[in-house]
Order: sequence, then structure tokens, then C-alpha cells
Amino acid sequence: MCRYLIFYSLIPHNNSVESEDHNMKLNDHLKQLRTSKNLSVYKLARMTDVSENHIRSIEKGNSQPSVLTLEKLLTALGTNLAEFFNEEQSVLYPTEMEQELLLAVRRLDPEQTKALIQLAALMNRDEKNPL
Repeated sequence: MCRYLIFYSLIPHNNSVESEDHNMKLNDHLKQLRTSKNLSVYKLARMTDVSENHIRSIEKGNSQPSVLTLEKLLTALGTNLAEFFNEEQSVLYPTEMEQELLLAVRRLDPEQTKALIQLAALMNRDEKNPL
């Protein structure tokens, strides 16, 4: 219960969060995150047991989610409250897989590192624009 109170105090009451677009609203940020994962509102609703209407209402800015609802949605979207409100935290605290990747990259020579970066860019582009 305590962690919910802590995170609730982090949620801006004017419904906006800092992000790449500066002052992006919570609803826009949530929708952007959902669409970046190629999830429909229907699928997210099924994954979280939050109604489609409620998700749409949140994304339109007509209602604010409770901390518990927001946590359910973010968990399904592969993130958490702290990362959602402070995207840079994910850089400060890499996941175990990111740590493993970093250690592997550090063992590569500069040419291999460059090739890996190019491969990752291609994979990311292909994921966003599948055939």
C-alpha cells in the first residue's frame, strides 16, 4: 500500500508528465506507449481486465486512472510507474538483460560494435514497419 501512496504523490495532478515532447499529457503518453507496442485497446483491455471504455476515456483525457489501474496498464505495456513518469530512470537502472547486453558489447571491437548498432537499427525499423 505504501508504494501506491508514494507513486500517487509522483503523479502530476494537472495530468501532465515530462517527456520527449515536453509537457505531454498522461493520456497522450499512455496512448503513444500502447500504439508503440502495436496493441489495440481491445487487446490491452483483455490483458489488464480494464474495460475498453475506461481505457479510451483515459486516452482521450476524459478520466484519470487510479494508481492501481495505471499500474495494471503499464505492466501490460512492459513498463512501470517510475519509468512512465521518469523515462530516464530506465537508463540509470538497466534491466538484467540490458546489463548482459552491455557486458557483451564491451567485449566487441569497434567494428563489431558498429555492425551491432546497425543491426539493431535495422531490427527496430523492421519491427515498426513489418512487411
